[in-house]
Amino acid sequence: MSLNVLLVSNVISPLSADDQWVSDRLTAAGNTVTTQLDSATPTFTGRDLIIFCRNCSPSNLGTKYDTTNRGVLAMACEPHSLYSSGSTAGSGLVTSVYVLANGDFLAAGQTGTVTVTSTAAPLLYFIDTTLGSGCVKALAQSSGLPSRVVGSHYEIGALLSDGSTTAPSRRCHLALPSGYSNGTANFQGMFDAAVNWTSSGLTATPSDATVHVRSTVNLSGNATGVTGTASWAWNHVSGPST
Repeated sequence: MSLNVLLVSNVISPLSADDQWVSDRLTAAGNTVTTQLDSATPTFTGRDLIIFCRNCSPSNLGTKYDTTNRGVLAMACEPHSLYSSGSTAGSGLVTSVYVLANGDFLAAGQTGTVTVTSTAAPLLYFIDTTLGSGCVKALAQSSGLPSRVVGSHYEIGALLSDGSTTAPSRRCHLALPSGYSNGTANFQGMFDAAVNWTSSGLTATPSDATVHVRSTVNLSGNATGVTGTASWAWNHVSGPST
């Protein structure tokens, strides 16, 4: 499915190498990409996904995009009050991250220690204990920083870190080092997984059915973008009550 993506940066003419990589990768996958300054008034019409580049202002993210029901992927523009309740962010040199072997989609099927950048680069991190209970931490350890989170996501309706706000759409965060335009295939897989998950939501479609009296009918449905178990109910709309 082709996506209409809004790529938000604080410099768009020209885009940085990292931001251009994001735009090019999305375009190569058949998506439509529109760039916009993070200080501008958001244009949500027709958007499937909003991506915030790592140079965006967290305050602009908070004031302009917190309530959107579009999927939001933040590329290291944290800390942000709804995603992380503390301001315990910092940086350290990292050449790889440790991918939890927990089957989480962000790991993109990878386990163990995998290299995501070809050279050491500053990593923005935040402390895992500041995250809301609805947050799933997929990438739990960076090189030499075992208590930091470098990737996380919230499902629709999950309680965010302020303890009172629920996510109006899927929210995903990749706190990756600058220079990810030179990232490895491992990182590319993580990025693609983040885009695919964040831009999709639960769409469960039960089937309609017509049945004759005293006969049996099988009801079924299908769902996409489901991270848990999909369920639905059918209503009797006409005909005898039994």
